[in-house]
Amino acid sequence: MKRLLSVLLAGLMLAGCGTATSEAVPEVTEAPEEIVEQVQQTIEENQPAITEALAQASETSAIKDLKILSPSGAPALSLIPAAFAGCSIDFVDGSDPLQAALVNPTPEYDIIVAPSNLGMKLAEAGKSPYKLLGIVTWGNLYIVGPSDAQADPSTWTNVASFGEQSVTGKVFTEVYGDALKMDEVTWYNSTAEASAALISGAADVAMLAEPNATASIAKAKENGVDLSIIDDVQAKYGEGNGFPQAAIFVREDAYAEKKDSIDSLFTVMSIFSKAANEADPELIAEAINNAGGAEQYGVPNAEIVGKVWKRLNVNVVPAKDYVEELKTFGTMFDINDVESVILN
Repeated sequence: MKRLLSVLLAGLMLAGCGTATSEAVPEVTEAPEEIVEQVQQTIEENQPAITEALAQASETSAIKDLKILSPSGAPALSLIPAAFAGCSIDFVDGSDPLQAALVNPTPEYDIIVAPSNLGMKLAEAGKSPYKLLGIVTWGNLYIVGPSDAQADPSTWTNVASFGEQSVTGKVFTEVYGDALKMDEVTWYNSTAEASAALISGAADVAMLAEPNATASIAKAKENGVDLSIIDDVQAKYGEGNGFPQAAIFVREDAYAEKKDSIDSLFTVMSIFSKAANEADPELIAEAINNAGGAEQYGVPNAEIVGKVWKRLNVNVVPAKDYVEELKTFGTMFDINDVESVILN
């Protein structure tokens, strides 16, 4: 615990001093100094969990006034610090509510977490007042099948996948399209539907998103079916560093008005994501349970998320530091001017 809180504190001190050396921590000003003091107080009082540290850190911060929209699932978990800060967060299923909010002529939200391609495409076309501040997740897709199945896609038959025209479907096709017979693929609307097909025997292999992949393996085991993760989609994409799956989009006029608050929140999110990647599963589960519970974030349960956290690839980083990765990703969606959609 001391090590985890030290990581959090060290990052906040760097940010508060305006000398952040990590490429994932933007330079911010006033609020982090306050956060540093409160985290230090938490350490001195020997509070037992990062949840307490985050609660102390955000108790009097202006970031609590921000209004946020996010999809459920892995991207939502990046907002655990925002939940502790008391931000107003609406979680929704599917991309339709996100698109509607991104193009709303009377925008309601300061920040929208959305699929990277969706927000960038609308911003590039001049249809949205929101621009890209940072990337929050780098892919949580895995191939699940019988434990004795091979990782070679040319051997797969009767495959279930999901989101054919979305990020997940595009990445699946990009990674496996040349080796896999695509007529062997049945497309479903969601990871839950693809999982149901796999567990019922309607599919032999499926691409699933964590934490649903692990939950599906556990459920299949209850039914006497032995499944496991047989391939990591992120490891096969590009140079094996994953893909910019979901991102933070900020309304330009809100950023002009609330820059310190938004930058401060982004800093805490970035530091939390890194600290969580070093944390014990029990600590992550505790953070989720104390920040609204698993149901709020649209994940199976906090304990499963704690165990698979690293496979969620939650890593909050500034978009400006990953332009080339965004350009490569954008080509799949005919996004040609990435620089124009990044918030300056």
